Amino acid sequence: MHANTPAHDDALNKVAQLEARVKDLEVQLAAARGQTITLDAKGTTLVQRKALFAADMGGFFSVPAWLERFSLDVGHNEGKVMVADWLPRRSDMFAIGIEANPHLVALFESIVTNGRWPADFEGRWWHVNDAEYAVDNARAYRRARQRGQLLLIHAAVSNAYAGVVPFNPGFGWRKDVLVPDVGSLLEWQHASRKKAASPHFVPVASLRLDEVLARVPPRLWFDTLKVDIQGADADALISAGRYLERFACVVGEFRANHYDVPSGVVVDPKEVLERSGFHKIAESMREKVWVNRRFLARFDAPGNYTCTAGEAVPGAKANRTAADARAEDAARHEKVVAAVRCVRDRLEGSATSVGGHRRCEWRGGWLMPSRKQPGVG
Repeated sequence: MHANTPAHDDALNKVAQLEARVKDLEVQLAAARGQTITLDAKGTTLVQRKALFAADMGGFFSVPAWLERFSLDVGHNEGKVMVADWLPRRSDMFAIGIEANPHLVALFESIVTNGRWPADFEGRWWHVNDAEYAVDNARAYRRARQRGQLLLIHAAVSNAYAGVVPFNPGFGWRKDVLVPDVGSLLEWQHASRKKAASPHFVPVASLRLDEVLARVPPRLWFDTLKVDIQGADADALISAGRYLERFACVVGEFRANHYDVPSGVVVDPKEVLERSGFHKIAESMREKVWVNRRFLARFDAPGNYTCTAGEAVPGAKANRTAADARAEDAARHEKVVAAVRCVRDRLEGSATSVGGHRRCEWRGGWLMPSRKQPGVG
């Protein structure tokens, strides 16, 4: 037998030290799992854990077996998209909403647990009409939540920030009334709201989208990702990581008007979406629509996809009938089919595709076949 050299002994000692360190970390992790109060990611704020949703044996959301698809609403607000738009359209959908505004979340939680909105809610945070609309959505959410179909998470979404972050829920934009549509992690531009009061920030826990998406059961196919968080939309997309390319459709505003965007925070989603295989098919002030080239066949039939962001909400207007909603859906589907055909032509390298002989063009906010086709006078 050969005697161990000093170098060999030193290596063995280092391995033993590393093994001891691993065991120590395992003990710390096991202890942390049992704690309800722990430090945030920055180690500067104590946070309290709370029950979120039932988990299956694999650590995924325990979703009812009759649900087949999944969509994510980042910037849930008053439930205009997830509750009032997606829920009536897709009975087979499991959907998660993420909302940073503590007052909006308090409303939904109060309706779910107590069947009524919090004391002094009406008029204090919203005008009466706004409050009634939000309460109707909260009641619909309560019924769907009891079926295991919907989940609302209170958090700010960010790739650039970690731990507990300051969030402006919308105070100061309009005198004495909370305006939830402008709540953001970002500061308002002074020039855009010279008469606005100073924004009031509240501490909110932040998370990355991949933390949530990693818990979605693999059997569900990813339908729509909607993002509307006032200037931080593209930054949220980046936090989805490799899960982004599993969605068939991404919808959002993707604008930073009125906000001061810190250096290093991405605003334009073009690069991250194109890198993940998405192509833009629609663009307006309130909605930009991107489809995933991997799942273009899903857009052939209207029942195969959602891909909306609540621009046309069934029942939102008293004079809008169910027939009106069906007609609007049919008209939108025609535009989606035409736009997806343009994307297919581009990917297949058709001689008459966009970038070739301009078979397609932007018209009315949609990518559409050109009225003047090649070879036509």
